[in-house]
Amino acid sequence: MGTALAGESFSRRYPLRGQAIRVLILACLSAAVVVGTGGCGADLPRESGDRANAATSPLDDYLPTPEADRVTAVARDLLARQCLNRYGLGQDRPMLPVDGGLVTRLRERAQAVEVPVELARRHGFHPPEQGMARADASGGTRPDSARLWADRVAVLNGWRIQEDNGGPVLRSRNGVAVPEDGCVGEADERLSDGLDRPVEGTAPGAELDAINTVLALRKTAGDLAAQDPVMIEATRRWADCFETATGTDAPNPFAVVNDPRWAGPPTEEEIETAVALATCRDEVDYLGTRLSLLSQYESEVLAQHQNELDRVRQFFDERYQRAREVVSSSRQ
Repeated sequence: MGTALAGESFSRRYPLRGQAIRVLILACLSAAVVVGTGGCGADLPRESGDRANAATSPLDDYLPTPEADRVTAVARDLLARQCLNRYGLGQDRPMLPVDGGLVTRLRERAQAVEVPVELARRHGFHPPEQGMARADASGGTRPDSARLWADRVAVLNGWRIQEDNGGPVLRSRNGVAVPEDGCVGEADERLSDGLDRPVEGTAPGAELDAINTVLALRKTAGDLAAQDPVMIEATRRWADCFETATGTDAPNPFAVVNDPRWAGPPTEEEIETAVALATCRDEVDYLGTRLSLLSQYESEVLAQHQNELDRVRQFFDERYQRAREVVSSSRQ
């Protein structure tokens, strides 16, 4: 069953900043890093970038393919580290997640509802780890002084987010001004330099603005699908089954998956809940019904915004090619 992303929108802030980016940076910089497919390495992904093979619903065809998202993530990291060199903060290992960007994170979130029963019995809502860099439990220590590390993160994120968070603001280092959106924002701008930006917005490089355009339309289609009598009936049948199995009243599978109790390693309670969700989901064909209706309503929304979406897709395709050039040049 293909994954259909939920309709969410994101602010102009880079979505992996703040505490989240610090955790992922630490994972990439640990002395011992376990790397699966993608991971923290700088190799180009090998899978096909063919959109026909990547799309799982009509609007998914207007977002970056998994390959494109990963290559762009690698290029973003390379350019961000080039930027850090200007501040005497050079780093020869990845500073940003290179297994994928925002679209990858969204797909992973949506896939939590699709975990098969047999995997739910072992991993709960957490699919087996793959393609993610993790710090070894016995792994190394932070390679730099605390001050140097703090400066590196501050320059990477930019002064605006520091100001928004109410903490100390680093506006320059070694006499060089820190960009408002930091080296990550500069990297995103470089990846989009000279490209036709398809929508108005303020996000660095316009990537988030373009993603939000697709997600807003997806939310419209998702709302229509949720109100369809067929979907309402499938959801009711799933909820009845789930309540019988667990004694818990839940409006839909997504509400269960997004419970903050499942943030850590799988517990016995999570595994039992995940198995019940998956069993009931399959019993009423919840995913098949949802994807069928979502595809129907997405096609209707797409037809109303075809020209705008074509520009968005062209932007992502051209940005992907730019990212490939960046990665290829880094190997020479």
